Amino acid sequence: MISTCVPYAQQIGYHFPYSKLPASYRRLPIIGTVRNPWAYYVSWYAFQMKMKQPNALFMAISKNNTLDFEGTIFNLLNISSDEELFSNVSSLLPQNFQNKGLNLTKQCIKPIQNTGIGFYSFLFNRLYENSADPTVIKMEQLRSGFSEVMSKLRVEPQQKIQNFLDKSPVMNTSEHRAYQGYYSKELNNRIADVDSAVIDNYKYSFN
Repeated sequence: MISTCVPYAQQIGYHFPYSKLPASYRRLPIIGTVRNPWAYYVSWYAFQMKMKQPNALFMAISKNNTLDFEGTIFNLLNISSDEELFSNVSSLLPQNFQNKGLNLTKQCIKPIQNTGIGFYSFLFNRLYENSADPTVIKMEQLRSGFSEVMSKLRVEPQQKIQNFLDKSPVMNTSEHRAYQGYYSKELNNRIADVDSAVIDNYKYSFN
């Protein structure tokens, strides 16, 4: 929507965190999104599974695509506490940004080590760390939330933006059934624990 409708917009990174934003832009409002962690893990897994060549992170935690959803996601959640797994993942990540996928480097992944937090929480914290009062829109309310924010900030052209939000098709989706059906009770509870800050702050629940 931004690249299509806002002629003065500039893209200065791909999945970059706030820490990579040049100082000259930090006076501007920060707008971002958040997602139900249970839904995120299913979507990420399904997206990787449909790729001819899944990314290095997925291949490391799925043991070269030999583990099922539960085994893969348990490993993803254990990156922060399992030294051997962390070392294996880190060794497969690039030194420099590749501008695709999650766009993580060896340096990017270091802050998760020994924290005990979930992988989604790591990604969320990485994006917004040190940003002042960001406006965070729930993914489930993306169109209405974006419309409200664009109107509040008086971003022009308002009508073109609204038409895009009203009429554009769903984009960047992965095919999977309802996320609840992928989880055992054990994995459900594990995410409730390691991603609790995001879940509590944004009032998410498994159902």
